[in-house]
Amino acid sequence: GDSGSPLICGTKPQGLAAYTPNNCLDPQYPEGDAIPWWCKANVPSPGGGMESRIIGGNEAKPHSRPYMVSVQINKKHVCGGMLIKNNYVLTAAHCVKNTEYNGKHKLEVLLGAHNISQKETQQQRIQVQKYIKHPCYKENGRLNDIMLLKLKSKAKESKAVKPIGLPKQNENISDQEKCSIAGWGRTHQNSAVSSVLREVTLKIQNNNECERLWQQYFDTDNMICTATDGRKAFCQGDSGGPLICGKKLQGLAAYTHPENCLNHEYPEVCRDMAVVAYRFSNNKKKPQGGMEGHIIGGNEVNPPHSRPYMVSVQFNSRMCGGMLIRNDYVLTAAHCIKNTVIPGQDKLEVLLGAHNINDNEPEQQRIQVQKYIKHPCYKENGFLNDIMLLKLKSKAKQNKAVKLIDLPTQNENIADQENCSIAGWGWTKKNSTPSSVLREVTLKIQNNTECERLWQQHFDTDHMICTAFDGIKAFCQ
Repeated sequence: GDSGSPLICGTKPQGLAAYTPNNCLDPQYPEGDAIPWWCKANVPSPGGGMESRIIGGNEAKPHSRPYMVSVQINKKHVCGGMLIKNNYVLTAAHCVKNTEYNGKHKLEVLLGAHNISQKETQQQRIQVQKYIKHPCYKENGRLNDIMLLKLKSKAKESKAVKPIGLPKQNENISDQEKCSIAGWGRTHQNSAVSSVLREVTLKIQNNNECERLWQQYFDTDNMICTATDGRKAFCQGDSGGPLICGKKLQGLAAYTHPENCLNHEYPEVCRDMAVVAYRFSNNKKKPQGGMEGHIIGGNEVNPPHSRPYMVSVQFNSRMCGGMLIRNDYVLTAAHCIKNTVIPGQDKLEVLLGAHNINDNEPEQQRIQVQKYIKHPCYKENGFLNDIMLLKLKSKAKQNKAVKLIDLPTQNENIADQENCSIAGWGWTKKNSTPSSVLREVTLKIQNNTECERLWQQHFDTDHMICTAFDGIKAFCQ
């Protein structure tokens, strides 16, 4: 179909074809037809096919859109796409199922084509080396439906094959602006795909209409709403402190009950560090409460500096735990730093090799943060994907009090009822001041079903760890 084909406004691509309802010509449903290039939310999709079509369009002038790409599996057209670099094609993530690309199926692109059923002299057929789906895309989902295809060899530029320039991040288009979209998709509801490239003009519509009709499946920040006349259309965060199991890192503190840290009914949640790809939740309302973490009923770490990877992340009076994963990188929770903080202007720094953060210990190293990198799918004040890297201005000097921690392997699991530990300089009881010395507490891994039952949509079974406590000791808020 035409999914993944570029939406052109003026001469620039402003999005790519995403989805429309089963009835392509239903004028009641505007087309959520463009997904810009950054991340927001992820929810299950409504029913209906993912394939898109050009309905009521006209045949394009041959090779007048030299960036156009036919994405093919086993030489069968599955989606449109666009050449954005000599060795990269941008298309829709749903075009390639994760189960399809296993060596049995030949994934390739056809460039420089007008008629994909014929062998034209301008055509270039190149195999795909790998595909890179948006980290927040969920299989069969509507949101973040975007993917890069890295080609095995570079395309040779010609009059019929040229990369297209991408728009700037904040480049907006106005309501009622006319745009166009092209592809080799079906020309009628139940017809075969078109052999020649076809194009159609659509009008930009106010997002309110798409919000009203598509509801949670339309992301106002990352989608564009287009109108159809019914005749033509295209037809888809102590927070940040490490959770240690045995001698290995398995997670970082995320959140617990917002009002009562010792509430037996609410297990505590940790971020699973064995996961590489993270998923983002929908925009449902989360429990209210502060995000800062505390060690309740724990003990002072003894001997001091026995957790040499521990880091105190500091910004004014705000503080979080963290861990040193490389000489110049610290891993912590994304909520610890608001997006208004500017490294260099604001004093954002980390304290390494510390046991008592109120003393000037000889082992301590204080290093400023050069920049922070939040998970691309983290939403401010949210619970999911609450993870962040801090790049340090200078490298930490390793010694007995300052050492790196090893990250777990991707599929390394921990068993229910296993004892783990967590440490930090958080509050030692509700409404107290933070601890000056590093404290630790032992927690037990609990089956995820309990966290699912109590935390509901705010707990992600694939990417979080559920921990239990006895009501006397805990990490809190």
